[in-house]
Amino acid sequence: MDIDYDIIKDFSTTSQLNQVVASMMIDEFQKPGLILLPLGKTFEEGIYPLVNEHFSYERINARDLINSQDTVIQKSHSIHPELKISHLDELIEGNVVFSETLRSTLAEPIKQCGNNFYAIDVNNPEGFDRFIKSGSGPRVIFAGLGPDPGTAHIAFIGEDFINSSTAIVNLSQKAKETYNCQTAITIGTDIFRSAKLEKIIIVAKGEDKALSLQAGFQDPDTGLGYIIKHHKNKIQIFADQGVLKKYN
Repeated sequence: MDIDYDIIKDFSTTSQLNQVVASMMIDEFQKPGLILLPLGKTFEEGIYPLVNEHFSYERINARDLINSQDTVIQKSHSIHPELKISHLDELIEGNVVFSETLRSTLAEPIKQCGNNFYAIDVNNPEGFDRFIKSGSGPRVIFAGLGPDPGTAHIAFIGEDFINSSTAIVNLSQKAKETYNCQTAITIGTDIFRSAKLEKIIIVAKGEDKALSLQAGFQDPDTGLGYIIKHHKNKIQIFADQGVLKKYN
């Protein structure tokens, strides 16, 4: 199967892609409902910092504005009070904890989210499954694309098998080496059938994702391939020229 450019939005620079995806995320954070988020360099470098900055407090010296006092005014943009946030997956005994990384890179919106942020407990995958399926499931899913064309994973779907529900999966050799970890909890494909799910935003940046993107259009047994085959109407793939240049 050739790459379907109808579901791909291409960007001439990575910076432009980052700005557009960050703006989209900022907009979605100001609506109610559950959003599932990924971890990894694709989002942690260039996208999450822009989103966090938007929702962080801006300190203004009032004296500069009205020339009459020295008080400092703090103001910030706010997320929707009924926004819920969780993440797509979590490593089991890995060298990083995804929930803590997300708390760090999106500190302000997650702080505002309070108890509406769900950190996956690796000892309670059933609790995570219940949370993400409550209220008819997520409204929006953001995801990155794994660099291994053998799995082309979305979350960790496709690493071990195409899991139909939330599961503990064995990671591929490449993922094991990357994360110093053997297993992970990940969402299942059933979440893509959620009643409220409006869109799945998949972001691919850099030349190392080019073969994975190609694999997704050629092999339905990969993570991306499964979503393209079964949920193409909900997908938007955002890609920079590093990913697409070999196809142009």
